[in-house]
Amino acid sequence: MVLPYRVGLTDMSLRVLFFLCLVGVGVYATMGAGWFSNSKYALLGCLRSVAQTISYEVSLAMVVIVLVVVVGAYRLDYFGGCQARC
Repeated sequence: MVLPYRVGLTDMSLRVLFFLCLVGVGVYATMGAGWFSNSKYALLGCLRSVAQTISYEVSLAMVVIVLVVVVGAYRLDYFGGCQARC
């Protein structure tokens, strides 16, 4: 079984939570771009984009939490082991 994520920084016990935190950081760049453009239309578009991104992240987080409950661990290599067994 080939697992490409077994290098350096990803060798931690709470990888899934780290992944969810990294996915959520992208919202700040979008919000900053709309805010600093100094245009009310760009700000409205950015608010719409941020709301849409957050709604997708909530559904992604719910799916990942269900997978964590099924697997029983927060480590990504346990997900690969569970797939190999099923």
